[in-house]
Amino acid sequence: MMKKYYYVVIAIITGLWLSSCSKADDLAGSGDVLPAVTIFLNDIPASADPDVTVNLLYIPNSLCDKFYVLIEKKADKEAFITANGLDAYRDRVVSNGTQYSDISTMFDDTLSDTYAITAVGVAKNGTKGNPNEFIFNGINYALVGTAYYSSSWFNADTQVSNLPTSWYKSTNIDPVIYKLVVDMGPAWIMGPAWTNYMRSMKLNWNSDGKLAFYNGTESPRAGYWMYPTPFGTATYGAYWQEIDLDPEYTYYDFDDNEIWMDTRRVVAVGTFAGWFPVYIKLPPLPW
Repeated sequence: MMKKYYYVVIAIITGLWLSSCSKADDLAGSGDVLPAVTIFLNDIPASADPDVTVNLLYIPNSLCDKFYVLIEKKADKEAFITANGLDAYRDRVVSNGTQYSDISTMFDDTLSDTYAITAVGVAKNGTKGNPNEFIFNGINYALVGTAYYSSSWFNADTQVSNLPTSWYKSTNIDPVIYKLVVDMGPAWIMGPAWTNYMRSMKLNWNSDGKLAFYNGTESPRAGYWMYPTPFGTATYGAYWQEIDLDPEYTYYDFDDNEIWMDTRRVVAVGTFAGWFPVYIKLPPLPW
C-alpha cells in the first residue's frame, strides 16, 4: 500500500611523506635501502561514475629519483608474474608505465574491470624498489533486458508511464548489483533544465529480502535515501530524488515482478514536493 501524498590537505601529505621517508631511512644501516612509492585513495569527482572511476595519490619516499605507474588488468599482471617472475614484472612497470618524479595524482574513469595499479620507485643509481599495488574492482554490467518505469507527480504534464529503460546485472563482483538506467528526457519534468533527474539506480536485496540501494547518499532526514542528480538550478540549488526506505512503501513485489518506491523531490533550499509513487516492471525472471 502506498502512503497518502503530502505536500588541512598539505599537512597530511607532509606527514605521509615523512612517514614514508622514515621507514626507508631506518633501514639505512642494514644495507637494504630501496626507493618506495605509497599509494593513497582520493575521492572521485561528484560527476564521475564510481563503478569505473579511481583517483589515486602517489607519494615517493626520499630515495626515489623518479617512479613509474602501470595500469593493467589484474589477471594480466598475475599471468605475467607467473610466467616471468616478480623481478621481470618490476622491469615491465618501469619499461611500460607512466613516469613521475614527485607527489602526483592519477585519475581514470574507464576501469570497468578488476585492475592492478602498480608503482615502482627508481633511485638515482638506477636501483628499482619493490612494486606497490592498488587493486581497483571496477564493475562490469551485462544488459538483462528492458524494464518499464512509471511515475506521476502533480498532474498529467508530469507523468510518465511504462517508459522503456535498461536493466543490468553486474558480472564480475559478488554479491551481484543490479542497475536500472533511466533517461527521462525533457518532456515531463518542467522543461529541459530538469532532465535526467535519475540517471541510474543500483540495488540488490539484503538478507531480510528488503531492497538495498548502492548509489546516492544517506539523507539528513532519517529513514530516507537520496539519489544525487546531475544538475542544480539557480532558483532551487542542488536537486535530489529522495526515497522512503520503509518496506511498507518501498519494496519488491514478487508476484508482479515490480519494484515499488515512494519518492519525493528535494532541493537544497529546503522546499519539497509531495510524495508520489514510482513503480518499475522488471524483465521476466530469471536474471
